[in-house]
Parts: sequence; structure tokens; C-alpha cells
Amino acid sequence: MNKATIPIIARLKALQTPAVFAADGGRVIADAGSANPVTALMRAMNETILGRALRFDGTGGASLTLEVSGRRVLRVTDARGLPGAEACLAVEVLEDEQKDDLIKLMQALAVPRQELRLTISARGVAGEGVSVGLPVDRKSVV
Repeated sequence: MNKATIPIIARLKALQTPAVFAADGGRVIADAGSANPVTALMRAMNETILGRALRFDGTGGASLTLEVSGRRVLRVTDARGLPGAEACLAVEVLEDEQKDDLIKLMQALAVPRQELRLTISARGVAGEGVSVGLPVDRKSVV
């Protein structure tokens, strides 16, 4: 099998998997048996083309809300139960200086052997003209 086809086959398999929803209405993107929930988190961001607010909730009580558009993370709008979130929350638009801080937040949220849920909503009007941010690249986190 060609290395270039591996992501395509993985995506086709993911599309065939039925969605599972939690009682709070969030879609379960990683369950307790997931080996690497960060990959599921990155996949959700990578699939987001239109501007959306993605709220990720872990079963440990932590949550992270990101504004994402065009496969780019524009800003962190909320972070609960995650130490070190101040560096990302303090900026209007994420840039390379916040990349490592954002990665630490995602890794702290997407803990193995815990469920990870996603709730999607429309992005606020304030960020409509923003076309920068951090590109979503799964290789940079895993």
C-alpha cells in the first residue's frame, strides 16, 4: 500500500463509522478505548472548513473551546480545568509563539482512557475577517 493512500483509507473508514452522541448532545470523538485521543481532536479541527467554534469536553471535567476556520485554529475562547491556558486566552489571534502552549492544552485535555466529546456552534461575528491563525497539522502534535 502506498503511504499517500493511508490517510485516505483512514478517512473513508472514519466516514463509515456511525456517530455516537453523549447525553449532553456532544458527539463522542474518542472513547475510553482510544489509544490517542489527540488524533481525534486534530481530525475534528482539520475537517473544519467553515468558521466554527469547537468545544471539546473531556470526562475529567476539562474543556477547551477553539475558533477554527479553513483548517486553522484562530483563537482559544474558553479553557476550563486546563492549567497554562492564560497564554492562549490572552491573544486575539494565535500565532507561532502560542503553538507550544496550545499543544500542551490539547494534550492535557485529550487524556488517554477518557472520553472526549465535541460540540460545534457558529463562530462569533468578531472573527469573520480573520484569515490567519495556526494551521492544523496532526504531525506537529502526535
